[in-house]
Amino acid sequence: LEPLFLRQRDDLISQRERVMRSLRMQQANPKFSTEQETRMATFGKLKEFHEGIGSTLGFPHFRLWEGMEAEHCRRSGCDRVFTPANYNSGPTTPCGEWMIA
Repeated sequence: LEPLFLRQRDDLISQRERVMRSLRMQQANPKFSTEQETRMATFGKLKEFHEGIGSTLGFPHFRLWEGMEAEHCRRSGCDRVFTPANYNSGPTTPCGEWMIA
């Protein structure tokens, strides 16, 4: 019984550490943050929102999907392993993430 208790205690401690890390990341715009670097999002005016993203960035290339696939699955670095700091997931690659999407 004691080994079971110790294993469960260790699991709970590990889970607590992941939750606390996640909470720290949420305070700093988690979508675009890592442990080493955080950036704060900036927002435009409501008028700019209603004008649409096309008025600011322009419209996407008609072969955008093919370009995104090439970037994730065929170009150099597509097999580089990384661990996202803003999700509680394990190591992944750009190509692996593309296959999930």
